[in-house]
Amino acid sequence: MKIFAMAPPTNREEACRNSVKAFGVLGSPQYPTDPAQVAERTGRAYDRSFDPLGSARVRSGPLGAARVRAPSGRGARLGRSHPYASSMFRPS
Repeated sequence: MKIFAMAPPTNREEACRNSVKAFGVLGSPQYPTDPAQVAERTGRAYDRSFDPLGSARVRSGPLGAARVRAPSGRGARLGRSHPYASSMFRPS
């Protein structure tokens, strides 16, 4: 998908425009999203804390996801003993 290959935004307007494009592609036709609302929310998030390196870290996350392994040993035993383990570690 081209939206995942977009260059990171360099200013507020680009961030809002990219976000509206992404919501247009990823959103559900059954639950339409108002582009003005998406742009406004993105603008507030940009104003609060924009970090281009953080954006790069988030985008690179899926590349390392294949290396993540299920817990084993002591961690797995602790997970099974947690009171909410069934809802935390097993798909519902």
